Order: sequence, then structure tokens, then C-alpha cells
Amino acid sequence: MPQRRLVVIALTSAAVVAVAFAPGVQAQQTNPLPYALKTRIPIPVWAGIDPASISIDISWIDPTNGLFVIGDRTSAAVDTFDTNSYTFLQAAGQGSFVGPGPTGSAGPNGVTVVGPREVAGGDGDSTLKIINLDSGEIQTVDTGGTHRVDEMAYDAATDTLVAANDREGATANFITIFKVHPLQIVGKIACPQCSGGIEQPLVVNGQIYVAFPSTTTNSGGEIDHVNTSTLKLDQVIKASDCRPTGLAAGINGLFVTGGGGCVVEPHAQVGTMIADAGGDEIATLPDSGTYAFVIAGTQTLNLADAGTQEVYQKLPVALGHNVAANSENGEIWVPDYQSRSVLVFAPVTALGGRTK
Repeated sequence: MPQRRLVVIALTSAAVVAVAFAPGVQAQQTNPLPYALKTRIPIPVWAGIDPASISIDISWIDPTNGLFVIGDRTSAAVDTFDTNSYTFLQAAGQGSFVGPGPTGSAGPNGVTVVGPREVAGGDGDSTLKIINLDSGEIQTVDTGGTHRVDEMAYDAATDTLVAANDREGATANFITIFKVHPLQIVGKIACPQCSGGIEQPLVVNGQIYVAFPSTTTNSGGEIDHVNTSTLKLDQVIKASDCRPTGLAAGINGLFVTGGGGCVVEPHAQVGTMIADAGGDEIATLPDSGTYAFVIAGTQTLNLADAGTQEVYQKLPVALGHNVAANSENGEIWVPDYQSRSVLVFAPVTALGGRTK
């Protein structure tokens, strides 16, 4: 049995627990299922490209609108897919983004879905772009930095988008708060303490959090609450040596992080590192109790049981580091450079009890 290492997590405010994690809820029982490859979706804009030269950043699934999106720097576009028909739709905004370039100056980077037919992409020139998939119209707003707009999260309930400007310099990084309809900047949060950059924001229970791999006060990283009204980071969860990059909601009010591959429990102020977990992006399926990690070093999709916090299955994925999960059907989508396609994995029961 893999050994798990416990790291202590401290909170600066008990309010983060009360607001986001609903104490007293009965612990969820998990029943993670084995997965198998369901289908491959070719990515036409990658045809003929050397897999080693493909550069993408973030991927995201919006099950409500049936869209999967990839921040594709190689194609200078947001690649979009229909999650119901398993088809490539378009390279949205192709040519309007910076495209390949040095880290911090390429684009698109972070991506998300902000409407039934609208996608957002952070560009390497410090702009945010909103693309209408039907009309092709592109709205652009400049955040005033010198480098990329990176990872982001969108709260449809308040029409608020939070994005990281993470390459401005060790003491000059900041977070930008947008209202999407109509597109405008609400404000910015300076982050001089964010020496290790700014990673994935997350919307959970109406609250927004963001992961920091390292700060001047917490070298092992932290998870902060973003107050979009006061434009402050008003609550801090220390992450010990987890160094969180990806950030997602787990079962029973837990945070799950990339980087060190941790599960963070705010009530007990304890974090648990999952053996063979980690990576950059992560995805979770709390309803079934499955956590997904793509590990570039082993070229595998590692699935962990949220209940035991142990990896129970490893699936080959070749080249890549992205992963997204569809909460509607339990599917896990992984862009794969080597096959120039998106690999779609599904629970074996959804495949009629057979693997493919």
C-alpha cells in the first residue's frame, strides 16, 4: 500500500471553513470506477505538426454548455470541442492570439467558457479575449501588464471572471477581476508576496479561491480566498510543502491540488499527499469520488480514490499535461500531443462493462 505523508495546514480565518465547507455534513462514501479509453478526437490544426513542438496551456470542460476548450499556443487559438458529439468544432480566434513564444509571452494560456457560445482566453500580451463561436466576434480588454493573462475561473452566477497575471515579476504579479457582460475590468489585486507566481483560481459554493505555489510568507504555497467586492485576498490556507498549482474541489469540502498532489482539509488543518499524484492541471469528480492527475514523467493518467486517497488505476496518455472532467457523465478528457488528439476516458460501466 502506498505510504501517505501528512502535512499540517493552518488557517488565518475560521470564516473560510464556515463559508465554503459546510461543517456537519455527513461524510460522503466513494465508489470510484475503473476507466477505459472511449474514443479519440483528432485535432485538425495539429495535423502534420511535430508533437514535440505542440504547446498548450489550460483545458476546461463546461458540461452545461457541452464544450471542451484548450488554450492552444501552437495554433494561436482556443480549440473547441462538442462534448456530446465528440467532435472538433473550431480553432476559435485563430491568429488573434500571440501564439508560440517564450514562457510568459505566448498565448492563449488560461481558458474557460463564459456563455453558451462564448469562450475566454488569456493572451501573452496581457489581454483577455472573449470569442463568440457563432459570429467570430472578438472582444479584447488590456489588463495593463507586460506579460500574459494566465489561469482563470468564471462564476456564472455573478458574471465574474478572475484571472492571474503571473509573469510580471516576483513582486509585481497581480490578479484581475472582470465583469464579462459587458466586458470590463472591475479591479485588480496586487500580490507583491506572490514570489512563486499565481496558479489556478477555483469557484466553489459561490466563493473564489486561488492557488499559489510559493509566497514570501509561505514557501510551500497557500490557497487564498479572493474577495471580489473588497478586491483583497482576505483568507489564507497555508499549504505547507504542497506547492499547489492545479486546484479543484474534492469530496467532503476538501481542496485537491496539483503540484505536490495534495488533499487539503481545512477543518482538521491537515493536508495529505497522495502517492503518484501531482502534475500541473488536475480534475475531480466528487460525485463518484475520483481524482484525476496527468503525470508527464510517467506519461500516465493516474486516478485516485477520493475516499482512500490512493491511486487505483494508471492509464497511458503519451505526451501532455492537461486533464479535464465532465461532471455530467464522469468522462475524463486528456489532450495528447503524440496522437494529435483528445483522449476521452469513460467509466467501464458506461462502456457496457467492456474496456476498449
